[in-house]
Amino acid sequence: MTRVVRKISEITLPVAPVEGYFGLSRYSPGETHGPRVQRGIQFIAMLSGSVTIEIDDRPLLLQPGMLALLLPGQREFFRFDPNEPSEHIWCQLDFAALPGDFNRDLQRLPPTIAFDNQVEQLMELGMSLAAQPAGAARALISLAETLLYYYASRGDHSHGDTQQTMPKGVREACRYIAMRYQHPLALEDIAAQAHCSVNHLIALFRRHLHQTPARYLRDVRLRHAGRQLIHSELPVALIAEQCGFVSPFHFSRAFKEHYGLAPLAFRRQSQTL
Repeated sequence: MTRVVRKISEITLPVAPVEGYFGLSRYSPGETHGPRVQRGIQFIAMLSGSVTIEIDDRPLLLQPGMLALLLPGQREFFRFDPNEPSEHIWCQLDFAALPGDFNRDLQRLPPTIAFDNQVEQLMELGMSLAAQPAGAARALISLAETLLYYYASRGDHSHGDTQQTMPKGVREACRYIAMRYQHPLALEDIAAQAHCSVNHLIALFRRHLHQTPARYLRDVRLRHAGRQLIHSELPVALIAEQCGFVSPFHFSRAFKEHYGLAPLAFRRQSQTL
């Protein structure tokens, strides 16, 4: 009997994955990657720069603040930002074998959604687990599956309003924040880069990224700080300064509000996972 999927969020995998991976990739201006054929399900969350992914000869532009879904069997070629370095987090689910209709339901999902706090937390946890020497394979698969089902639940609300239609002003603002998050930034500066008023920029961010520019800037800074806490031994005060926070106290308060842990507790927890 053919299974009928009435909602995108009801999608389930017809076969079980055998591997789950998380990683961070950096590319210099103008670099390319591919061509390749996608072997599994992959998510790419853009942190800085940009990339145009040619998927079966159809271009998909990915900017900071966007999460893309890539499906098995697609032919892909990546062209990274020609003017600045690009950085993204990725998650991969691989399978031993795939049935011919594997992509049938998955193709109903939007190609991109906004990179929100829930996605960020799943990705950061995956990065922490992937850094452990052994014993996390099953957890990585479960985490990657959770990301897929969360993406599907978001797809119910974002289908027809994908990030491919994100206005140029939002893209320019995100690009500027990605390049300048280490420095003091006023909303007026960001709006000037987006060629619009502050009020219009706030309205655009709320509509397309479901948060204000100030919250988006704070989240970008916290993501970079979180990675430094995990992957370096730098003092908290220095991380706060390098990520654009006005003081260690302000950084610690924002970090605990966002992650539920103080910076040092977050670092200790990541080392014991």
